[in-house]
Amino acid sequence: MATTGQMVRRVNKEAVVLLGWGRAVLLQLAHPLVAAAVADHSDYWSSPLQYLRRTKQTVGSMLDLTYGTQDDVQLTADRINAIHQRVHGRVRDDTDLFPTGTAYTATDPALLTWVHVTLVHSQVLAYETFVEALEPDERDRYCRESAEVAPLLRIPVGLLPITYSELTGHLQNKRLDGTL
Repeated sequence: MATTGQMVRRVNKEAVVLLGWGRAVLLQLAHPLVAAAVADHSDYWSSPLQYLRRTKQTVGSMLDLTYGTQDDVQLTADRINAIHQRVHGRVRDDTDLFPTGTAYTATDPALLTWVHVTLVHSQVLAYETFVEALEPDERDRYCRESAEVAPLLRIPVGLLPITYSELTGHLQNKRLDGTL
């Protein structure tokens, strides 16, 4: 069975949580290093067909990580890690936070954490907007269970927020300067 717990399966089974992904992607792209990596290594936005293909792969990966067998989970994590391993480069243009030439890699734990935080927060928000409100302990459990994916995706254990308060604080208080 999948490594995720009952709360993650409860929330992720609702198709409307996908509506939160648009918000998550926008927040992810607000980080200049994530935006540089996407610009340099993704054909996601090149055509409607590429967008649909990439979205289908992403949804499939989420479903595998949530509901798949241990083999499915490991294969999916291995595929994600292989993609991340190939994504590295340097910022082409100065940003407010990163000068031209700043190195980035999709294996950076800070960037992986940023992507995770934006996705988990957006999924909780979508669930609570379109399905039902979660109790504070349910939000915390969702965060804790979502963090179980950390070792599979080569994120150091203990780096991902495990309470909703930590998750929200990460979005509200952290700067986009690599201290995510």
